[in-house]
Amino acid sequence: MDLKSLAKDWARRQSEVAAAARLHPPQLIKAPLLFPFLVRPAETTLEGRKVRQQQRATIEGAAKAVDARLLSEEFQGLERRDGDLLHYLTRYGWWDGRSILPIEEIWEFQEWLRLVLLGSKKFRGQQLSSRGLFGRLPGLLARQFSLAFEWNQGAPMFTVETDCCADAITATMLVDIVRGIRYKKCARRDCHVLFPKGNPRKRFHNQACQHLALVRRSR
Repeated sequence: MDLKSLAKDWARRQSEVAAAARLHPPQLIKAPLLFPFLVRPAETTLEGRKVRQQQRATIEGAAKAVDARLLSEEFQGLERRDGDLLHYLTRYGWWDGRSILPIEEIWEFQEWLRLVLLGSKKFRGQQLSSRGLFGRLPGLLARQFSLAFEWNQGAPMFTVETDCCADAITATMLVDIVRGIRYKKCARRDCHVLFPKGNPRKRFHNQACQHLALVRRSR
């Protein structure tokens, strides 16, 4: 079969797929969607400018539930110090499931995370979407999640589980976009943490930042 015939065959198949999609569009259903934020523990070491992580082989290696918002805020607040990053990953576990990854890549994720959180709903959606850029390219924070479906006491239950820090942080942003939540910067001048706009009277992301700012003001 020559290239011209292959092109015609490919075009025909694409036309058939498009026709089938019009005749049988995806069905939209409304069902409870659970987001248990889990992270698998890992042994973490630094080797030069790279992070090496290894899954624990014991029962302690099972994924554990985490507070994804606290996880995100702590990550945003990290200074660009390797020791702080090592402490963070040792405490929580897998970053994105890879055994070896560049340290600079994690700091770039942190920078983009802050930028995206302050963006509009449309901008955040584009950066998190697999086809958010020009309708074709994945956004810089795009990630794929696995959806599990089961029956729970006679009712359907859909569950999106995370198993690493990057997934938990990203899934939190996705949930916030759906809920229409916007973010604002902590009022402490040297704090880089962004937190949801909820209570208009809340100016600091936690009590520690508020206390430090008050101490500085009283000096």
